[in-house]
Amino acid sequence: MVKQALVSFCSVFSAIYAGDAFAAGCETNFVRQGSFPDRHQYFSHVNIEGLTATQAFAQIRNIFADMGMRILSEDRSAALMTAELPATMFTQAQPITVRYGSANGLATVQMVQAVNVGVIMTNGIMRRQICTALNRLTAPVAVTALPQLPRVQSIAATELARQVQSARDNPARVKQAFGGKQFRVTGTVNAVSETHNAYAVQFEGIQVPAIRLGERDSTTLRVVCYIPKTRVKAAAALYPNAKGTLTGTFYRLENHSLMPEIALDDCGA
Repeated sequence: MVKQALVSFCSVFSAIYAGDAFAAGCETNFVRQGSFPDRHQYFSHVNIEGLTATQAFAQIRNIFADMGMRILSEDRSAALMTAELPATMFTQAQPITVRYGSANGLATVQMVQAVNVGVIMTNGIMRRQICTALNRLTAPVAVTALPQLPRVQSIAATELARQVQSARDNPARVKQAFGGKQFRVTGTVNAVSETHNAYAVQFEGIQVPAIRLGERDSTTLRVVCYIPKTRVKAAAALYPNAKGTLTGTFYRLENHSLMPEIALDDCGA
């Protein structure tokens, strides 16, 4: 099934270059493959003059962060990014693939969103979700003003936790100060656990106030770095109660009163 889906994905992406649809907009390019109740996919793409793969993926990172999507992996050599719309109490996680291509200076950025077996989604909802992301991509203004990948900031895990804690009472301040930025975090590893699609590395945290049963108490705010399972060596090199260093992108603050967490995505050594 995975092989068949990959073939379908590649054939649709290759077809982008075959006709007049090459210059059309996201809404016009929207295509659905498959039907309920089987697993089906939704495709669309946009064309942007002069946009490089590095610039496209840098913008996608920030766009996905704003939309609550989690980046799972990024392969610059293959111009491919995988992500997901995280599962909720009522919905399963929805896998997303972004692919970049270029011909004669015209870039094509394609987004594919899969819907699992038995899930009902309307074309309108999926078109709006995909095109909301793709339509935010912009062309470079000038060679001297090309978007750059965010600079990596080296920081201790406990210091990052302290900085986030200072803005924790206002989600807008957290997003403005940390959203989409890359951090090289060093600290004592408390634990390494496994999730559905990543290895979660918990660093030593700091004590912060919490509300418990109507009385003020304290809890631990810690940095958790999510390593894609394709980077198993990076996770295997870490040991609980020993120092570790990982680089990742600020995804969001899980601002639970009892178990707050600073989530870094797409982590690696």
